[in-house]
Amino acid sequence: MVGTSTDPLSAPSHVTLEQKQADEIVALATLTGGLKHQFGSGLWYSPPFMAAISSQTNSVGDVRLFRMDFPPGTTVTGLGINVATGGTAGATKTLLIYNDNGTSSYPTTLQKATSALDTTTTGVKSETFAAENVSGVRWIGTLTLTATSVLSGCSSGLHGIGATTIAIANVVWSGYVQTGQSSAPATFTSTRTPINGLDRVFVQIG
Repeated sequence: MVGTSTDPLSAPSHVTLEQKQADEIVALATLTGGLKHQFGSGLWYSPPFMAAISSQTNSVGDVRLFRMDFPPGTTVTGLGINVATGGTAGATKTLLIYNDNGTSSYPTTLQKATSALDTTTTGVKSETFAAENVSGVRWIGTLTLTATSVLSGCSSGLHGIGATTIAIANVVWSGYVQTGQSSAPATFTSTRTPINGLDRVFVQIG
């Protein structure tokens, strides 16, 4: 009979199984950081949920970084950009990966910097390297060196930085900038300036 202690649908073992399954789902989500975008090995990706813009011009000395979230165990083996308009003589960009501060709030220490890539001509510029573990939150971006050039860019704060307060300006904050740099700083400035326009940097998954 339904509802009796002999009914398998109402027996304690059935309730225990349901609870066990629920606990396993919660545990799995906790271990993996929730359901996240999965990346394919050897493929190139740019930041998700950020609107593409045809051009982005940064000032010389700008370090501009956006946030990307990676599943556990993800490695990156390359960084690349697309130059929309070649820069003046000597124009270069260094591509960067910075570590997170541990609370998904802002970039801290430098993890990887490429060599200075020539951006005087149009087209794809990239550099590959030994696998870098990027599990969790990383900050990806560029340092503009010597002279400016125009790159394919990205904007919109749909998947941008977190804000401590809500304001109209928050909706377009896509990353952070540190100005006046001649090389990639070992530690990103503690005086962080939120920005909108960023170079669109692609990462190659290992």
